[in-house]
Amino acid sequence: DLHFLRMSREAVLESNNEKQISANEMKLRELEIISTVDSTIVVSTAEFDLLKPELPNSKLHVFPLIIDVQNTTKAFNTRKDISFVGGFQHAPNVDAVQYFVKEIMPLLRKRIPDLLFYVVGSKVPAEIEVLASDDVIIVGFLEELNPLLDTIRVSIAPLRFGAGIKGKIGSAMAIGLPVVATPMAVEGMSLSDGENILVADDAEAFADAITKLYKDEALWNRLSQTSLAFADKAWGAEAAWNILHEILEDISMPTVRGSYPLSLYSEPKIAEAGTKKL
Repeated sequence: DLHFLRMSREAVLESNNEKQISANEMKLRELEIISTVDSTIVVSTAEFDLLKPELPNSKLHVFPLIIDVQNTTKAFNTRKDISFVGGFQHAPNVDAVQYFVKEIMPLLRKRIPDLLFYVVGSKVPAEIEVLASDDVIIVGFLEELNPLLDTIRVSIAPLRFGAGIKGKIGSAMAIGLPVVATPMAVEGMSLSDGENILVADDAEAFADAITKLYKDEALWNRLSQTSLAFADKAWGAEAAWNILHEILEDISMPTVRGSYPLSLYSEPKIAEAGTKKL
C-alpha cells in the first residue's frame, strides 16, 4: 500500500499534526521512488487513481491479491460467532479492534445473545490483550486460519484508516465466508455492497449489518457464493497470470504461457509423521 496515505489518514483520525508532517515527508519519498523505476505495482484501484495525476509519465499497474480459492463445505447452521483477522504490528488493525469492542460489541450483545468475537493475529499488544472478556476471545497468532474460519458465521473488517487492499477480506471471501466491512476497508477492491459484501460506516449500521447477515440464512448463502465467484475471478491463479503477463509485456519482458495447468504455491506435504517436509 501507499504508506503516506495510511499515515495521513491516521493523522487526520487523531488530529495529530506531527503525524501529518511525517506523512507528507513519506509522500515525497514514495513519489520520488515511483518516478525513478521502470514500473510500479499498486494493489488498489483507488491508489492507482490517486497516483496517476501526480505521476502521469510513470508506468502504473494494479495487481491485487493472489489467493487459492477453496469452496467451504461448512453450512450456515453449523457456524456461529464472528471474527477479525489481522497482524497487530499494523496500527489500523489495533484501532479497528479497539473501536469494535468499544462501540459495536455493546450493540451486538443486545441483538445476538451469547455471540462470541474472536480476535486473530500476530504480535498482540497489551492494549488488545486488555480487551479480553467472556465474549471477546483474544486468539493471537494461528498457523492455519481455515479451521477457525470454517466455524465462524461472519468475518468483520471495521477499519477506520489504512491504505491498499485488505487480505483479511480476501482470505474470508476465498473460502466463502461473508464479510461486513467499513467503506475504508473495501476501498479500491471493486466490491459491491449487498452483492458480494456488506458495507456499513458507523457503529449502529455496522451492528445492523452483522445482525442481518448473522440471522438471514438466504442472504448468507447468496453472499457466500458471490464472494467465492468474485475471489476466483479477481484474485485466483488465472487472474494472477493474466495481470502479471500484462505488466511484464508493458516493460518489454515477453512471457509465454506453458502447457501445465496453473496452480498457486502450497506448503509441501509431510510424507510421514516425524519426517522432514519433502
